[in-house]
Amino acid sequence: MSLSETRNGPTRHPAPSARLDARQFSAAWGMLKLGPMLRSLAPGELLEFLGSDPKLVQDLPRVLRHHGGRVERVEQDSGSFRFLIKRVSVEGPDRPPAAEGDDNSNQGG
Repeated sequence: MSLSETRNGPTRHPAPSARLDARQFSAAWGMLKLGPMLRSLAPGELLEFLGSDPKLVQDLPRVLRHHGGRVERVEQDSGSFRFLIKRVSVEGPDRPPAAEGDDNSNQGG
């Protein structure tokens, strides 16, 4: 089965809005760069993330929860991984939106 096919045939995704190629770097470096890049996307946009560290398959979904992202697709070929990551929210699931009038900048000291 090729990278662009699933069990039910080819799967179509919109073209990614951004791409991060971290194949020559450690998983930690790639995930460090991933956060700011993902946060720069609008909800619904896709980021193509390329990496070579097998730990990414396990660690990336956990990291993405903190940045409002979700893995839509994972492909593997010759030791490289291609992740299509969707920006799902501005706040991220672990950061609920601030309530109106909830401004902590006026706390005195």
